[in-house]
Amino acid sequence: MTLRSAVIGCLVGLCIAGLGYCNDWVFNLPYIASDLMPIVVFGLLVVGLAGINPLLSFFTRRSFTQKEWATMFGLALVCCIIPGPGLLWQFTGFLVWPVQTQQVSPGFQATADHPALLSYLPSIMLVNDAQPDARAISGFSQGLYHRGAMLSPRDVPWQAWLRPMSFYLPLIALGFTASICLALILHRQWADREHLRYPIAAVAGELMQTDGEGRFNPIFRDPLFWLGFGVAGSVLLYNGLCVYFPSLPPIPLRLDLAGAAAGKFPIVDQVPFGYELLAPAVYFMVVGLAYLISSEISLSIGLGHFIFVMVFFLLYQLGVRVVDAGGFHDPNSAGFLTSQYFGAGLGCGIIVLYAGRNYFKALLRRTVGLATSEQVEPYAVWASRIMTLCLAGIVCLLHFALGMDWLMATLLLLLLGLSFLIVARVNVETGLLFFQPSWSVLAVFTGMFGIHALGPKVLFIVGMLSLVLAVDQRVALLPLAANALWVADRQKTSLPKLGTCMSLLLVIALVAGVGVTIWVQYDMGGKASYSWAQAESGLMLGTLKQSVDKLVAEDALASAGQATGWGGLQRFAEIKPSGTFLACSGAGLALVLLFYAARLRWTWWPLHPVLFLVWGSFVDAKLWGSFLVGWLAKTLITRFSGGTGYRRARPFFMGLIGGEVVVGLIWMIVGAIYFFHMGRAAMMIRSHP
Repeated sequence: MTLRSAVIGCLVGLCIAGLGYCNDWVFNLPYIASDLMPIVVFGLLVVGLAGINPLLSFFTRRSFTQKEWATMFGLALVCCIIPGPGLLWQFTGFLVWPVQTQQVSPGFQATADHPALLSYLPSIMLVNDAQPDARAISGFSQGLYHRGAMLSPRDVPWQAWLRPMSFYLPLIALGFTASICLALILHRQWADREHLRYPIAAVAGELMQTDGEGRFNPIFRDPLFWLGFGVAGSVLLYNGLCVYFPSLPPIPLRLDLAGAAAGKFPIVDQVPFGYELLAPAVYFMVVGLAYLISSEISLSIGLGHFIFVMVFFLLYQLGVRVVDAGGFHDPNSAGFLTSQYFGAGLGCGIIVLYAGRNYFKALLRRTVGLATSEQVEPYAVWASRIMTLCLAGIVCLLHFALGMDWLMATLLLLLLGLSFLIVARVNVETGLLFFQPSWSVLAVFTGMFGIHALGPKVLFIVGMLSLVLAVDQRVALLPLAANALWVADRQKTSLPKLGTCMSLLLVIALVAGVGVTIWVQYDMGGKASYSWAQAESGLMLGTLKQSVDKLVAEDALASAGQATGWGGLQRFAEIKPSGTFLACSGAGLALVLLFYAARLRWTWWPLHPVLFLVWGSFVDAKLWGSFLVGWLAKTLITRFSGGTGYRRARPFFMGLIGGEVVVGLIWMIVGAIYFFHMGRAAMMIRSHP
């Protein structure tokens, strides 16, 4: 790790963290980090390796080395957790919107049956709209009046944010540090012992690879790469122009038969995202990634939505209620689909522990200072110790700042950790651009314990933390850090140094990103808000209100959740788990473990257990067509040309990925120029789903 690579990587990361929210919701440009293969990072990587590096080599003979590219890539990549759906799209809003909801909704205010519902939340969890500055809530949604081009930072009601930030920022910083440590711990097990493919990291690694001949890396000297680059780039450039010039007919990348088939296929009317089965879409980046991963994974994801529609239509015919009347499942309630997704995720966690059982046992012994015959890297031992301290700090913070008993605080931390572990495992094994577990910690708590054992205070705290920390996990730090470490390791970069630098950078980027975002939101008001997150906040509050209303109806509001003795263990005396939750989560767990065992037992087994983690989800509904295209291309090429043909065609599919990220970067630059020239947001152009 050189000084110049560390400085450049940190500066790019800080720009991503500080300006990302403005890029997405003020300038209306292609999202800077809405998935685990961010356009800005991979676009800059392609431009740097194919353009900047050759120029530096020609004029100065001091081009960046592979290690330096790996350092810059890793530092920039982990900072993508800050500005997007992983945090800032909704973080600050979640501290304000519940207060607004209570102000305008009589059901959330104090009544003869119950106190104001937000009184169950510790005051440190929400923005204070009291004196000395009562503009904190109204100014956030409406914007603050100001003269001149932009609101002065001095006019932002910072004092109202100091108390909640004194809780959330240390909590998030401890979580970030623990995630980096966990990525360091898992790296050897996943990359070298289990030989997971890391498809997204492998793309970056292949782009960086050099043979020492000429100024261009080998892949940029391959005509097939530029053919794929040209196919994806030209189509996406033209379709972007069609957005600015509506008279031009776009090139269709989606076969939409849903309109023509409306009402003719009742099977797709009754299943969530059913009509997506009649509207397959092609995303060049996803097709390229599907070609790079194993065929069983791309086939499982490609067929996942079709299998889901068939299975759940059959359940509907048998009278099984799968989703609510609106056609979607609520991840905050322990319903049929939510419970199945949790069970499948729990199975994924068990697989991780089982596959690495020997390594984790040795690591645990080394962590507490005991000898072991199993080889464990010294940096993994220290990462384990630091992670343990961070997790203990989080539990203590939840206990002393919020009043959660030790049991609830520990279970909350374990379930959040499980959800992020699932996202990371799915990403490094399958190459999915983004993945959402589709269950919330609140749903699991209510399904496991029942609302009487939990009580309204725990329900509201868990619901609030589920919103703030894990409402949209399509971008999570653990998979970003895992990919960054894989690339760095392949380029012989020091992992302990890079991990330390990433942790320090994330703390600085967190403070900078939050500060800039709050300033922009008070300047722009509701025009710069993420509307889906606001709706999700209302959905969560509605779920919590239903629980309180049920306790009131049963005359159990005062007694619910009072058994908190022995650190919370007395709650087990009042536990009333949901039958639906136990049955459906058990089914999801069994299916994942059975498919995993089948893969170990039979080499011909065609499907991967990831099927039950993604089927019926928004992710699979949007991407199934692209995965099938990638699988079909790989199958045909391998069938007629063998392994040699597969390897020869790889640059073409790498070019599809490169063309998409570079064109996305181009439209980002064009949109920024448009904004500053015209004084208004540009047209939204997106190549990602």
